[in-house]
Amino acid sequence: MTIAPMHKVIFFALDAAGSLVWDEDDIAVVDRIHETEDFESATRVFRAAVIAAGGNVFAASLSPAVARFDSLADYLTAQNVKARLTEEFPEEGTFVSALTEDLSHWAEIGVTTPQDLADYLDGCFQREMQKAAYA
Repeated sequence: MTIAPMHKVIFFALDAAGSLVWDEDDIAVVDRIHETEDFESATRVFRAAVIAAGGNVFAASLSPAVARFDSLADYLTAQNVKARLTEEFPEEGTFVSALTEDLSHWAEIGVTTPQDLADYLDGCFQREMQKAAYA
């Protein structure tokens, strides 16, 4: 029996001014992690964390579990939650780009399933990290 991964909301430690706390390796310090099977519940918890932090969309991170989505459209919507909250709680100098939800765009580049999108985004991240490391 395979158990699907859970959706995660990662809460980051904040200082008294509401800024992220960083460790000696410049990695944001994790305060706690909330896991759930229900994406709507994860979204509510993430939204509450952002509101509790005065609209700071970086106070928490929402990680949708790709294996729990049956359609690319639903997975794209889940991936765009943070971008939508950034529009709702605008802050000078803050920008989070939303992925296009146009399925024909994704089909043109061979992305037709949630796992295809996850793999595509992982590949983009790897290329960007290589460019940054060797630029």
